[in-house]
Amino acid sequence: VVLQRTAYQNRQVEILLDELKEEDGVVIVGCDCNSYETSSSYLILRQSMYSAAQDMGWVVGQTELVNIRRDIDLQHIDFIWYRESLTPIDIYKILDSGGSDHLPVLANFNIQ
Repeated sequence: VVLQRTAYQNRQVEILLDELKEEDGVVIVGCDCNSYETSSSYLILRQSMYSAAQDMGWVVGQTELVNIRRDIDLQHIDFIWYRESLTPIDIYKILDSGGSDHLPVLANFNIQ
């Protein structure tokens, strides 16, 4: 069952990357990936896109927004991926899940 789930996740990543090849310019993808940084699907995505949290070296910004905390967790399953002329300047987890079992992720970028 685990091997089959991993194969499905990897295939979904391949389909996503094939679709993104058709897009020109800046691309940002918010992902409830249900996989950690060590997973095969994460590593496949990492070959073509950048992870906002990892590229910041887990250093995050500060905000005055309510119900948001600095994202310093090393065990992510939700990601913001990007490519092209962007630089992540901060990333947060929103503490109000809206009833989900995941906490939404928020990132701010500078355009280069």
